[in-house]
Amino acid sequence: MTMAPVMQSIVMRSMLYMPVTEQRFIESAWHRGADAIILDLEDSVPAHRKADARRAVREAIPIAARGGASICVRINSDSVAEDLDAAVWPGLELVIRPKAGRAEDVAETGDLISYLERQRGLPPGTVKIWPLIETAAGVVNAYDIAKASPRVTLFGGGEGYDMSLDLGVSMFTGFDQFFYSRGEAELAGRALGKALANCLYYPDDSGEVADARWAQRYAEALRGCGFRTATALHPATVAALTSGLTPSATELADAHLVTEGRSADAYDIERARELLAWALLCKERDALKDTAVREYASSGANGRSQ
Repeated sequence: MTMAPVMQSIVMRSMLYMPVTEQRFIESAWHRGADAIILDLEDSVPAHRKADARRAVREAIPIAARGGASICVRINSDSVAEDLDAAVWPGLELVIRPKAGRAEDVAETGDLISYLERQRGLPPGTVKIWPLIETAAGVVNAYDIAKASPRVTLFGGGEGYDMSLDLGVSMFTGFDQFFYSRGEAELAGRALGKALANCLYYPDDSGEVADARWAQRYAEALRGCGFRTATALHPATVAALTSGLTPSATELADAHLVTEGRSADAYDIERARELLAWALLCKERDALKDTAVREYASSGANGRSQ
């Protein structure tokens, strides 16, 4: 039986949130270096601008993708149909479905995406789903939510602002107040072979979203526990998250020694092979982004977005 963590088919080490209503952020997305850009329709967009956000998202998808990032959209739990109608267009790879409390929430989201894919000429199954576990109900139903649709490829949650509000606890306490909820989401995802995101506690009393040093340590801890993805609320942490979730040269050298040697046990060999495979995917992803950035920069079309 393999001991290695689930391998992602699409590398998304750093996923950077951007409010889709801020055009200057969208225009600058190409040189942020993130593996994925999350065009946000939810928390970063005030209520009176939700309609503006929906009108902006289709045009924002190809603009944000210029640097080779995967494009995701976080929708609102109280306007799923309207948000999906605005977001499901060519270039979209992942929908983040907040506050998923029941399996039906994900199944209905998947059905709506299927309808829009047919209507708009996207190959069936193109758009994946990440159901966010952000409520007590979501924790209780985590396993059923994770298996509710074959589109669910990324899973996790059980922490954050909305979870804090639902449970009535403080976000910053100096201890892991989300130990159980986060663990339930993680175990459900692992049992079903999903890639995982944001399932690890790492001490952070400040809540400073631009702290790159903390982000580096957090990402290294994530990778050590078998996770491959982290989200960023500020561009200053993107490089740190990407770096921390990428194997170092020293680790690669050690892994090669393990796989080439005869004395290592099966566990060490399996872990080393997984690390080398992940490193190759990271290298390919970085090459894709570097090429996209170079081509866009040399096209002369970037103008003031720099």
